[in-house]
Amino acid sequence: MKKFKIIILGLLLGFAMPFPAQASTIVVSIPPIASAIKPLLGENDHVIVLLPSQASPHHFTLKPSMLVSIQQADLLISVGLGVDGWAQKAFNNQKQRSQTAHLVWSKQPNIHLLKAVDLLNISSKKVHEHEEEQAEAHHHDKGVDPHIWWDVDNVKALVKAVASQPNIHFSSQLAMILQQLTQVDKASQKALLKVRHTPFLTVHPGFHYFEHRYGLRDMGSVQVNEAGTSIQRILALRKQVAIENIQCIFSTVDTSPKLIDNIAPNEEETLKVVVLNPMGNANQTTVEVMTQLTQQYLSCLQR
Repeated sequence: MKKFKIIILGLLLGFAMPFPAQASTIVVSIPPIASAIKPLLGENDHVIVLLPSQASPHHFTLKPSMLVSIQQADLLISVGLGVDGWAQKAFNNQKQRSQTAHLVWSKQPNIHLLKAVDLLNISSKKVHEHEEEQAEAHHHDKGVDPHIWWDVDNVKALVKAVASQPNIHFSSQLAMILQQLTQVDKASQKALLKVRHTPFLTVHPGFHYFEHRYGLRDMGSVQVNEAGTSIQRILALRKQVAIENIQCIFSTVDTSPKLIDNIAPNEEETLKVVVLNPMGNANQTTVEVMTQLTQQYLSCLQR
């Protein structure tokens, strides 16, 4: 009888204990998505990022092992807007086959979209006038800048969308996560205020959302498409460097040093070069990535 009571007590205690949340596998197309949703995940949840952090999303091809991961996913997340078209088809096919949820970041409510703009040869006054006139573009409009992850409000929109997914348990600390994003946004705004009038160039136009949000003075990009940089563009950039006394250029890991030298060939026109990664770092949260990016901009723009 005593043994029976012990067994019953054990069963009652077992029922009283909460069952651990079922682990979820989330497959995302590019690193910024992983950074955005990382604070939501439990210790047993697993995120698979298809695009390596140092790789370009342009012309990327899925490997067979990645297709297997997609088939085993509980949730699929992509950006849309053409930046990860190689994932869109595979994700949509999986959704049709097994009803796996496919969340497209750019289609979520309250997403801020900017048109892709070539700022070269636009005066600083016109730049800010143009930016103030930027309206939210339709999700499927051509010419939309796809780098939406560099706007904190867009990250908040994704976090809310993921947290509300049915049948998948995520962190209940949603309010705290959103507050942390608000805090890093305010900190970046305050820190960058002192350099907002300092002109600079970029090699890749992948940070316009960040620059637009904090009112930074981007005078143009070396490369605006995959076709490369023309002689005419190099000459126009040289003119900008001389007229605006530009001393900073934000580069990427795959940028040729010769290209930078061509923009500032004169010894007295020395450009400070800071290397950025438009894809961020999947091992860091958005708060960490934004903090690092703010420091990188400050290190280049402060004189």
